[in-house]
Amino acid sequence: MDITNSEGSSDNSKFCVFAVLITLLPCAFINGISLAVLNTGAPAIKSFINDTYEQRYGVAPPENVATSIFAMVNSFTVWGSLPGALLVNPALQRMTRKNAVLLVHAISTVSVLFMGVGAVYGQSYELLIAGRFIGGVARGLSLSLVMVVVAETTCRRKLGIFQSSFPVTLFVSSAVGAALGHNKVLGTPTLWIWAVSAQELASIAYFCAYPWLPETPVYLLKTGKVEEALSTLRKLRVGGGEALELGILQKELEDRSKTGQISFLQMMGEPRLRLQFFVAVYTMNTIQFAGVQAILMYSDQILYLAGVKYEQVSFATIGLYLQVFLAFGIFIPLHRRLGSKKLFIIGLIITDCGYLVFVIAHSLHDQSPWTSYLALAAMLVVTFGFQLGPQLCMTSLPSELTTSDSRPIVAFYSGCVFWTLASITAFVFPYSVGAWQALAYVPFVILSVLITVISIFLIPETNNRTAAEIQASFSEKSKKYKSPVF
Repeated sequence: MDITNSEGSSDNSKFCVFAVLITLLPCAFINGISLAVLNTGAPAIKSFINDTYEQRYGVAPPENVATSIFAMVNSFTVWGSLPGALLVNPALQRMTRKNAVLLVHAISTVSVLFMGVGAVYGQSYELLIAGRFIGGVARGLSLSLVMVVVAETTCRRKLGIFQSSFPVTLFVSSAVGAALGHNKVLGTPTLWIWAVSAQELASIAYFCAYPWLPETPVYLLKTGKVEEALSTLRKLRVGGGEALELGILQKELEDRSKTGQISFLQMMGEPRLRLQFFVAVYTMNTIQFAGVQAILMYSDQILYLAGVKYEQVSFATIGLYLQVFLAFGIFIPLHRRLGSKKLFIIGLIITDCGYLVFVIAHSLHDQSPWTSYLALAAMLVVTFGFQLGPQLCMTSLPSELTTSDSRPIVAFYSGCVFWTLASITAFVFPYSVGAWQALAYVPFVILSVLITVISIFLIPETNNRTAAEIQASFSEKSKKYKSPVF
């Protein structure tokens, strides 16, 4: 187990809060800006592509060529996330925790240089594409890496709150990115360079804080630095439970060391771990199965095709993102009472209902123009459901379901699945929604409803449960739901 409720007197110190937030918030900011800045900034980027092509070849690009180049610019930040996810395991094994996070920001800085200075002064949309891809590597690496580092730094009873701060910041920074990309702000042919470079502010903040950040106690124990781990815990906690927490972590690592470092094959070979792996991976990827990538990257197009007026779609997009404040405000008190599992399912049910209304309204807007307002309201409900449940629980719930020895391998494979699904959605969705209109959302609706039903039975209750009790629940469920998988 990780950290039990028996150390309830132990709490995070102010230094711990600082270390967690300076690790978590800049990475989330990078993710949000890169996702949304081209949602509203598309006209400026298309103008740059057309001008660059014409200067190079003396003729305007054919429409299909310009469309393909822009599709690559927009989607390559997601395609780059997959190799970034593949770097998570090597980074956790071969680097210190804070150096691994430093690597994220170093890669992000390189991407900004490519996208900004390189693309504009080199008059090269190829460098813009390359910069977006490199930035995607940083995004893919950061998602699972931050989940592990935060889980190893904060005390267990504050884990859900801090892990949920990542998606909150993701949506807020997405709203910032969408605002910066608007043609009334930085989304112009001369200023877009500053919009795509804004994420560098987050990396600068981390670079400044880096010298004062500690390594995680779990990492220090794994490298045999017991005294340093205890000293670090005393800096990270208040309340006097540091020695008990250290003992729990040592026991967990010692139990696993008897059979060697946990691997994917070991997890597949033990029913409890196999079920834990399946549940943790699909809970972290629920937002992708239910189409959040399409909403974050193409909400302007989605709402326009549903009948919302063109001049209103960007403001509607920003509103979709900023709902996260309402969701987070509701999440905090409900999380204390209900826990991650119930909130995860409640959010999914809200999303399911919103999707059904949206698909109906979308399909009817040609016959009844007023349904465009219903479609907008339904999309607000869909996004709110995402934010309240699957998004805010995206890293907190898998962190609660796993232990310090299984969490890195779960985070690695979750990230690989996450960015594979994101890449497929980012590339396929613009074509599918253009061809099928409302029917393009049907797969998301089906998967969302299916995951809701599965979650009710397979996810163990996590509220006021120790890690040992959660793992015991996995053992019981793996025996109860006998199948070729479990």
